[in-house]
Amino acid sequence: MSTDPRTLDTFKDYLRSAKPRLMITSENKGRSSSLTPHISEVDRGWDEVISEGYDPDHSPLGPVYWGIVKRGNEQFYCSTFPMTRDRICSVWGMKGLSYCNPLTGIAVARIETLLERPND
Repeated sequence: MSTDPRTLDTFKDYLRSAKPRLMITSENKGRSSSLTPHISEVDRGWDEVISEGYDPDHSPLGPVYWGIVKRGNEQFYCSTFPMTRDRICSVWGMKGLSYCNPLTGIAVARIETLLERPND
């Protein structure tokens, strides 16, 4: 990836505005968690953003746009990131490949984790 700041800002904006269909739901269960991949058929519109940021260098997912969002009465931690054709195929199978850019072989995916609500 280019180190040109204009390119980094463009990629950040690209991830920020993406509405990926390739989703992974992460559920925390005590000391363990489970990941469930699915392809979203629903266009949710825009969530209420509580906090957000971009980390191009420190995530094991590669460049990631993260955010804490409110959807209804729940809050989610979301990580939006690019994935290659090979990774997409291994997670979502052949159906996932239709979401790849035909020129780059890249698609945008998102992991969503439901955050626990404080006791009322």
